Amino acid sequence: MALEAVQAKIHEIPGFPAPLKDELEHIILSHHGKLEFGSPKEPMFAEALMVSFLDEMDAKLEAVRQQYAVDRDRPGDWTGRNPALKRELLKPPNVRDKG
Repeated sequence: MALEAVQAKIHEIPGFPAPLKDELEHIILSHHGKLEFGSPKEPMFAEALMVSFLDEMDAKLEAVRQQYAVDRDRPGDWTGRNPALKRELLKPPNVRDKG
């Protein structure tokens, strides 16, 4: 869907450079980073690699936020094991104080 939206916008811009269009499309198609993560392409240049790293970091930080929410009332300083991150997490002070 994102690819189609970007392609539609590019189509509205007269003389949009074809190489830039190709790069933007590649960034969108490769943002999941690896084929096993659902990416139809792996990143093949620096900017595409950066976007895939940012996407991965965002997903991991969301897993942390969700784990803190799930374990808000769990006693102690540590969360339960997070399967996506394969570790327990030290609760931040504002979550530890609630447990």
